[in-house]
Amino acid sequence: MRHRISAFVKFYRSAKVVYDLHSPTAYRFAARVLEDRRWYYRFDEVEALRKKLLKDQSELPPTDFGAGSKTPKRRIAEVARHAAAPPALGRMLFRTALLQRPRTILELGTSLGISALYLTGGALQARFRSIEGNPLLAQRAQAHLDAFKVHDAKVFCGAFRQMLPAACAELGQIDLAYIDGDHRYEATLELFESLLPHLSENALLIFDDIHWSPGMSRAWEAIARHPQVRLSIDTFRAGFAFFGQHLRVKQHLALVPRVWKPWRMGFL
Repeated sequence: MRHRISAFVKFYRSAKVVYDLHSPTAYRFAARVLEDRRWYYRFDEVEALRKKLLKDQSELPPTDFGAGSKTPKRRIAEVARHAAAPPALGRMLFRTALLQRPRTILELGTSLGISALYLTGGALQARFRSIEGNPLLAQRAQAHLDAFKVHDAKVFCGAFRQMLPAACAELGQIDLAYIDGDHRYEATLELFESLLPHLSENALLIFDDIHWSPGMSRAWEAIARHPQVRLSIDTFRAGFAFFGQHLRVKQHLALVPRVWKPWRMGFL
Protein backbone atom coordinates (compact mmCIF):
# COMPACT_ATOMS: atom_id res chain seq x y z
CA MET A 1 0.00 0.00 0.00
CA ARG A 2 2.84 2.40 0.84
CA HIS A 3 4.37 1.84 -2.59
CA ARG A 4 1.09 2.51 -4.37
CA ILE A 5 0.58 5.78 -2.47
CA SER A 6 4.08 7.06 -3.19
CA ALA A 7 3.82 5.90 -6.80
CA PHE A 8 0.52 7.75 -7.24
CA VAL A 9 1.91 10.99 -5.79
CA LYS A 10 4.85 10.82 -8.21
CA PHE A 11 2.53 9.93 -11.09
CA TYR A 12 0.02 12.70 -10.37
CA ARG A 13 2.66 15.41 -10.10
CA SER A 14 3.96 14.64 -13.58
CA ALA A 15 0.62 13.79 -15.21
CA LYS A 16 -0.58 15.78 -18.19
CA VAL A 17 -4.08 16.27 -19.57
CA VAL A 18 -5.34 16.35 -23.13
CA TYR A 19 -4.69 20.11 -23.48
CA ASP A 20 -0.96 19.61 -22.87
CA LEU A 21 -0.37 17.15 -25.70
CA HIS A 22 1.34 17.74 -29.04
CA SER A 23 1.76 14.16 -30.27
CA PRO A 24 -1.21 13.27 -32.53
CA THR A 25 -1.22 9.68 -31.25
CA ALA A 26 -1.16 10.74 -27.60
CA TYR A 27 -3.84 13.36 -28.22
CA ARG A 28 -6.15 10.86 -29.93
CA PHE A 29 -5.67 8.44 -27.05
CA ALA A 30 -6.45 11.10 -24.44
CA ALA A 31 -9.45 12.46 -26.34
CA ARG A 32 -11.03 9.16 -27.35
CA VAL A 33 -10.08 6.91 -24.45
CA LEU A 34 -9.66 9.08 -21.34
CA GLU A 35 -12.12 11.87 -22.17
CA ASP A 36 -14.82 10.05 -24.13
CA ARG A 37 -17.97 9.67 -22.02
CA ARG A 38 -20.21 8.06 -24.61
CA TRP A 39 -22.02 4.97 -23.31
CA TYR A 40 -22.21 1.76 -25.33
CA TYR A 41 -24.67 -1.10 -24.98
CA ARG A 42 -21.80 -3.54 -24.41
CA PHE A 43 -21.09 -1.84 -21.07
CA ASP A 44 -24.54 -2.69 -19.71
CA GLU A 45 -24.36 -6.25 -21.03
CA VAL A 46 -21.00 -6.98 -19.43
CA GLU A 47 -21.97 -5.42 -16.12
CA ALA A 48 -25.17 -7.49 -16.06
CA LEU A 49 -22.98 -10.58 -16.38
CA ARG A 50 -20.72 -9.31 -13.60
CA LYS A 51 -23.72 -8.97 -11.25
CA LYS A 52 -24.59 -12.62 -11.85
CA LEU A 53 -21.00 -13.73 -11.24
CA LEU A 54 -20.87 -11.81 -7.96
CA LYS A 55 -23.59 -14.14 -6.67
CA ASP A 56 -21.94 -17.35 -7.92
CA GLN A 57 -20.57 -19.41 -5.01
CA SER A 58 -19.02 -22.16 -7.17
CA GLU A 59 -15.55 -23.18 -5.97
CA LEU A 60 -12.42 -23.03 -8.12
CA PRO A 61 -9.40 -25.36 -8.13
CA PRO A 62 -6.32 -23.67 -6.57
CA THR A 63 -4.30 -23.21 -9.76
CA ASP A 64 -2.23 -20.00 -9.89
CA PHE A 65 0.46 -19.17 -12.44
CA GLY A 66 0.79 -15.51 -11.43
CA ALA A 67 1.63 -13.43 -8.41
CA GLY A 68 -1.92 -13.25 -7.07
CA SER A 69 -3.73 -14.95 -4.21
CA LYS A 70 -2.40 -18.29 -2.96
CA THR A 71 -5.66 -19.13 -1.21
CA PRO A 72 -6.29 -22.87 -1.66
CA LYS A 73 -9.95 -22.38 -2.48
CA ARG A 74 -11.63 -19.46 -4.21
CA ARG A 75 -15.17 -18.91 -5.34
CA ILE A 76 -16.38 -17.43 -8.60
CA ALA A 77 -17.88 -14.49 -6.69
CA GLU A 78 -14.50 -13.73 -5.11
CA VAL A 79 -12.77 -13.74 -8.50
CA ALA A 80 -15.47 -11.50 -9.97
CA ARG A 81 -15.05 -9.07 -7.08
CA HIS A 82 -11.26 -8.93 -6.84
CA ALA A 83 -9.67 -10.26 -10.04
CA ALA A 84 -11.96 -9.30 -12.93
CA ALA A 85 -11.31 -5.98 -14.67
CA PRO A 86 -13.30 -3.23 -12.89
CA PRO A 87 -15.87 -1.27 -14.94
CA ALA A 88 -13.68 1.82 -15.47
CA LEU A 89 -10.79 -0.27 -16.77
CA GLY A 90 -13.16 -2.30 -18.93
CA ARG A 91 -14.49 0.84 -20.58
CA MET A 92 -10.93 2.01 -21.17
CA LEU A 93 -10.10 -1.30 -22.87
CA PHE A 94 -13.24 -1.07 -25.02
CA ARG A 95 -12.46 2.48 -26.13
CA THR A 96 -8.83 1.60 -26.82
CA ALA A 97 -9.88 -1.29 -29.05
CA LEU A 98 -12.42 0.98 -30.76
CA LEU A 99 -9.66 3.52 -31.42
CA GLN A 100 -6.98 1.08 -32.56
CA ARG A 101 -9.23 -1.15 -34.71
CA PRO A 102 -7.01 -4.23 -34.25
CA ARG A 103 -7.35 -7.23 -36.53
CA THR A 104 -5.93 -9.52 -33.84
CA ILE A 105 -6.07 -9.36 -30.04
CA LEU A 106 -4.11 -11.47 -27.54
CA GLU A 107 -4.93 -11.52 -23.83
CA LEU A 108 -2.75 -13.05 -21.13
CA GLY A 109 -4.90 -13.68 -18.06
CA THR A 110 -8.52 -14.30 -19.05
CA SER A 111 -10.04 -14.72 -15.59
CA LEU A 112 -13.83 -14.82 -16.09
CA GLY A 113 -13.69 -13.10 -19.46
CA ILE A 114 -14.87 -9.65 -18.35
CA SER A 115 -11.90 -7.83 -19.90
CA ALA A 116 -12.17 -10.07 -22.98
CA LEU A 117 -15.77 -9.00 -23.52
CA TYR A 118 -14.84 -5.33 -23.25
CA LEU A 119 -11.90 -5.71 -25.65
CA THR A 120 -13.82 -7.66 -28.25
CA GLY A 121 -16.81 -5.35 -27.90
CA GLY A 122 -14.64 -2.53 -29.20
CA ALA A 123 -13.27 -4.60 -32.10
CA LEU A 124 -16.12 -6.78 -33.31
CA GLN A 125 -14.25 -8.30 -36.28
CA ALA A 126 -10.95 -8.98 -34.53
CA ARG A 127 -9.65 -12.51 -34.04
CA PHE A 128 -9.21 -13.04 -30.30
CA ARG A 129 -7.05 -15.47 -28.34
CA SER A 130 -6.61 -15.56 -24.57
CA ILE A 131 -4.64 -17.69 -22.10
CA GLU A 132 -5.86 -18.62 -18.61
CA GLY A 133 -4.15 -20.93 -16.12
CA ASN A 134 -7.19 -22.08 -14.18
CA PRO A 135 -9.22 -24.73 -16.06
CA LEU A 136 -12.60 -23.75 -14.62
CA LEU A 137 -12.00 -20.05 -15.27
CA ALA A 138 -10.93 -20.82 -18.84
CA GLN A 139 -14.10 -22.86 -19.34
CA ARG A 140 -16.30 -20.12 -17.88
CA ALA A 141 -14.61 -17.41 -19.95
CA GLN A 142 -15.05 -19.38 -23.17
CA ALA A 143 -18.72 -19.91 -22.33
CA HIS A 144 -19.18 -16.18 -21.79
CA LEU A 145 -17.49 -15.34 -25.10
CA ASP A 146 -19.70 -17.88 -26.86
CA ALA A 147 -22.83 -16.51 -25.17
CA PHE A 148 -21.94 -13.01 -26.42
CA LYS A 149 -21.35 -14.48 -29.90
CA VAL A 150 -17.84 -13.01 -30.06
CA HIS A 151 -16.27 -13.41 -33.49
CA ASP A 152 -13.44 -15.98 -33.68
CA ALA A 153 -12.63 -16.14 -29.95
CA LYS A 154 -10.71 -18.94 -28.22
CA VAL A 155 -9.38 -19.39 -24.67
CA PHE A 156 -6.29 -21.56 -24.15
CA CYS A 157 -5.81 -23.21 -20.76
CA GLY A 158 -2.29 -23.46 -19.34
CA ALA A 159 0.75 -21.48 -18.29
CA PHE A 160 1.55 -18.42 -20.39
CA ARG A 161 4.95 -19.70 -21.51
CA GLN A 162 3.50 -23.05 -22.54
CA MET A 163 0.50 -21.76 -24.46
CA LEU A 164 1.89 -18.54 -25.95
CA PRO A 165 3.43 -20.19 -29.05
CA ALA A 166 0.12 -21.84 -29.97
CA ALA A 167 -1.88 -18.66 -29.44
CA CYS A 168 0.57 -16.57 -31.47
CA ALA A 169 0.65 -19.17 -34.24
CA GLU A 170 -3.13 -18.94 -34.63
CA LEU A 171 -3.16 -15.14 -34.63
CA GLY A 172 -0.11 -14.47 -36.75
CA GLN A 173 0.88 -10.86 -36.16
CA ILE A 174 -0.57 -9.32 -33.01
CA ASP A 175 -2.07 -5.84 -33.26
CA LEU A 176 -3.15 -5.48 -29.62
CA ALA A 177 -2.18 -7.45 -26.52
CA TYR A 178 -3.47 -7.09 -22.97
CA ILE A 179 -1.25 -8.54 -20.24
CA ASP A 180 -2.82 -9.18 -16.84
CA GLY A 181 -1.91 -12.25 -14.85
CA ASP A 182 1.67 -12.41 -13.64
CA HIS A 183 2.72 -9.34 -11.71
CA ARG A 184 6.35 -10.22 -11.08
CA TYR A 185 9.21 -8.14 -12.48
CA GLU A 186 11.09 -10.95 -14.22
CA ALA A 187 7.96 -12.67 -15.53
CA THR A 188 6.53 -9.44 -16.95
CA LEU A 189 9.73 -8.62 -18.83
CA GLU A 190 10.00 -12.21 -20.06
CA LEU A 191 6.47 -12.03 -21.46
CA PHE A 192 7.25 -8.68 -23.07
CA GLU A 193 10.35 -10.07 -24.79
CA SER A 194 8.43 -13.18 -25.89
CA LEU A 195 5.77 -11.05 -27.56
CA LEU A 196 8.11 -8.76 -29.50
CA PRO A 197 8.72 -11.10 -32.48
CA HIS A 198 4.97 -11.54 -32.97
CA LEU A 199 3.90 -7.89 -32.99
CA SER A 200 2.64 -6.06 -36.03
CA GLU A 201 4.35 -2.85 -37.10
CA ASN A 202 1.97 -0.53 -35.23
CA ALA A 203 1.10 -2.80 -32.32
CA LEU A 204 -0.08 -1.75 -28.88
CA LEU A 205 0.66 -3.60 -25.64
CA ILE A 206 -1.43 -2.89 -22.54
CA PHE A 207 -0.10 -3.87 -19.11
CA ASP A 208 -2.48 -3.92 -16.16
CA ASP A 209 -1.54 -3.03 -12.56
CA ILE A 210 1.75 -1.38 -13.50
CA HIS A 211 2.08 0.10 -9.99
CA TRP A 212 0.82 -2.99 -8.15
CA SER A 213 4.26 -3.47 -6.57
CA PRO A 214 7.77 -2.00 -6.77
CA GLY A 215 8.67 -4.84 -9.13
CA MET A 216 5.82 -4.03 -11.50
CA SER A 217 6.73 -0.34 -11.51
CA ARG A 218 10.31 -1.26 -12.42
CA ALA A 219 9.08 -3.63 -15.12
CA TRP A 220 6.92 -0.91 -16.66
CA GLU A 221 9.81 1.56 -16.59
CA ALA A 222 12.03 -0.98 -18.37
CA ILE A 223 9.34 -1.57 -21.01
CA ALA A 224 8.90 2.17 -21.54
CA ARG A 225 12.67 2.51 -22.09
CA HIS A 226 12.82 -0.26 -24.67
CA PRO A 227 13.93 1.18 -28.03
CA GLN A 228 11.06 -0.45 -29.94
CA VAL A 229 8.48 1.26 -27.72
CA ARG A 230 8.01 4.66 -29.32
CA LEU A 231 5.27 6.03 -27.05
CA SER A 232 4.46 4.87 -23.54
CA ILE A 233 1.43 6.16 -21.65
CA ASP A 234 0.99 5.64 -17.92
CA THR A 235 -2.60 6.00 -16.69
CA PHE A 236 -1.54 4.70 -13.25
CA ARG A 237 -3.79 1.63 -13.40
CA ALA A 238 -2.55 0.50 -16.82
CA GLY A 239 0.40 1.16 -19.08
CA PHE A 240 0.10 1.49 -22.87
CA ALA A 241 3.16 0.75 -25.03
CA PHE A 242 2.82 1.92 -28.64
CA PHE A 243 5.02 0.65 -31.44
CA GLY A 244 5.59 2.08 -34.93
CA GLN A 245 8.23 4.03 -36.79
CA HIS A 246 5.65 6.72 -37.57
CA LEU A 247 6.20 7.78 -33.94
CA ARG A 248 9.47 9.51 -34.72
CA VAL A 249 10.10 11.06 -31.30
CA LYS A 250 10.26 8.57 -28.45
CA GLN A 251 8.07 9.81 -25.61
CA HIS A 252 6.85 8.74 -22.17
CA LEU A 253 3.75 10.38 -20.72
CA ALA A 254 1.66 10.15 -17.58
CA LEU A 255 -1.92 11.05 -18.49
CA VAL A 256 -5.08 11.72 -16.50
CA PRO A 257 -8.58 12.86 -17.50
CA ARG A 258 -8.86 16.64 -17.37
CA VAL A 259 -11.31 16.44 -14.43
CA TRP A 260 -8.39 15.16 -12.32
CA LYS A 261 -6.65 18.52 -12.88
CA PRO A 262 -9.57 20.92 -13.44
CA TRP A 263 -7.38 24.02 -13.26
CA ARG A 264 -5.64 22.98 -16.50
CA MET A 265 -8.29 24.17 -18.94
CA GLY A 266 -6.00 24.98 -21.84
CA PHE A 267 -6.24 28.75 -21.53
CA LEU A 268 -2.70 29.35 -20.31
